[in-house]
Amino acid sequence: AAIAAEYGRCLPVHTRLFTQNDLYSLYEMLAAAKRSGGRLLLSHFVYQYSGFGTLRPALDVVDAARAKGMDVWMDSGMYTDWATYAGTATFDEQTIKDNSLRFGDMVAATGKYTGTRLNRELYELLRHKYPDESIICYSGEPYEIYEALQKPYAMMSTDAGAYAPGEGHPQIAGSYPRFLRKMVREKRLLGLEEAVYKCTLLPAQTYHIPGKGVLEPGYDADLVLFDRDAVRDNAKMPDKGEPDAPPDGIPYVMVNGVFAVDDGVFQNTCSGSVIRY
Repeated sequence: AAIAAEYGRCLPVHTRLFTQNDLYSLYEMLAAAKRSGGRLLLSHFVYQYSGFGTLRPALDVVDAARAKGMDVWMDSGMYTDWATYAGTATFDEQTIKDNSLRFGDMVAATGKYTGTRLNRELYELLRHKYPDESIICYSGEPYEIYEALQKPYAMMSTDAGAYAPGEGHPQIAGSYPRFLRKMVREKRLLGLEEAVYKCTLLPAQTYHIPGKGVLEPGYDADLVLFDRDAVRDNAKMPDKGEPDAPPDGIPYVMVNGVFAVDDGVFQNTCSGSVIRY
């Protein structure tokens, strides 16, 4: 935190919570950020503090910190159902017990068992023979997503990794179209302009990334053309459908002035560039 503050950079953090009702992890990072005086970004917030009635108290803590002048922001996604590798401490048996999780609420997200709900036998197999495969855990309450993303200091994120075709978590293909469908069109919790801001300019401002987030001469030509009345996520959990199904209503995506999606078809272009300060 001190090094990030020294260089004027944002510090994005996954807090080290021990259970799903652990707020100590939040206080710990806020204390580090306060001592450093730097900017803190609490990443994929709903995944960490959803369930067991923890989200609202967690948001209250962040609100209080910001009210006292702390430079604190957060990103969050459109799913409470989280995923990580089978061999990590997250799926230690003691951690499962401490969080009152059940094998039947877990599904293999990658590998030969993709889409299969776990039982004790499959859990043991994945843990010991396939520790690098991912598991999705069904958790949390959908309303918590909307509470988090309505905060003015909250921006959209996916927490997505690279998956083989037909595998993985639907967040990699569904997050942003789901955000526009749910938050703007169906529930009307955000206006279209504010929703777009949370996906574009707010992240650019939070990270101090030049040339991004606004349609202005001289800025990078990163453009998304979507139909607000038709945009829809089609990605499903691997036990319910295709986790990488492309969305509807997004015919064109341009990265650095080059079409990455043209007439709804992914072009497999590599026109982006690494951002270096």
